[in-house]
Amino acid sequence: MKSFKQYIVRLYEAQETNPVNVDAYHGSGHLFDKFDQKLARIRDDHYGGGVGYFTDDHDVGNQYARTMARTKGTGTPYVYHTNLNMSNVFDVDHKFSGDKLTNLLPSDPRKHEDFARGAGLLRMGGEDKYSVLSKLARGNMSLTGDQVFKGLSQGGVNTSAARDHLIRNGYDGIRYNGGLMIPGAKPHNVYMPYNADSITIKKVENGN
Repeated sequence: MKSFKQYIVRLYEAQETNPVNVDAYHGSGHLFDKFDQKLARIRDDHYGGGVGYFTDDHDVGNQYARTMARTKGTGTPYVYHTNLNMSNVFDVDHKFSGDKLTNLLPSDPRKHEDFARGAGLLRMGGEDKYSVLSKLARGNMSLTGDQVFKGLSQGGVNTSAARDHLIRNGYDGIRYNGGLMIPGAKPHNVYMPYNADSITIKKVENGN
């Protein structure tokens, strides 16, 4: 029997590459007809936040709708069936090396050490710091998107800075594996578009 982590890897390793056009669900306690850029989530939220959280799993979207209706006190859960059309999504499970890695590093080489520490590359008893920084600057290592994001956010302390850096580098959204932190949770893709114009509402249903 596959472990939860093995299942996640098998489920998502062959997922779509850029551009991303996917049907997804958003759970809310409010009824509206358009996603508003001004109402984007708190920028220091998980992975820097975005216009909203979207999942490719209807049941998960329905669960979030019920939770948000209860949290906001509105009483009515809504599940938004949407289409997300993004040209360049940053995937936390993809590997980055070579030019793909060096293009994402801070433009100021003096900040590479902070990046390396945030990404967990400089550990006590590990490889020499200068060797690590040299390999990093040349792109001679392979980092997951999660490591890159943690490097840009100083280990998750400043996720809005990482989000802004990705946007400046042409990314219009982020994808990660949902359900990893909750025991027994259903594995699913989570998408966070950075631009409300990439979200089309197809229909809205009352959650249950």
